[in-house]
Amino acid sequence: MRFTITSYKCPHCKKTISRTLNEMDPQIGQPHFIKCQYCGKAINSGYKEWDNLTSLDKSETYFSVIFHNLVFFTFLPFGMTLGLAFLLEYLTYNLNVFRWSILLVLFIIAFILSICLFHITVWKPLKTSINDSKKRTGNRL
Repeated sequence: MRFTITSYKCPHCKKTISRTLNEMDPQIGQPHFIKCQYCGKAINSGYKEWDNLTSLDKSETYFSVIFHNLVFFTFLPFGMTLGLAFLLEYLTYNLNVFRWSILLVLFIIAFILSICLFHITVWKPLKTSINDSKKRTGNRL
């Protein structure tokens, strides 16, 4: 999962309004305005409805969200399996019972868990925000 620190600055007075640590946000949603606490002017949130995006913007949203998170979730099972391999090697060093089949089973379990985590934490929220956007604009799936 990719996290970013986002600083929001007023385009009028250039003062920092807020900083947040958030998951990578595709900024799909209802456009709204925020009032600057320093100069009082309205600032566009940058959110856009899904139907108002071009095909290129939609493709870029899918690619960026999936690619950045898939890198993490692809290496997660490899890292978990590598860590477990070192742990198993250490625990079974004197017993000479280390089996690669155990490691393969652990890798398969880690891979399935990473797919489930990807679906729950990335894919499902993305699809939910797209569907909510389509409902607001009257274009249902």
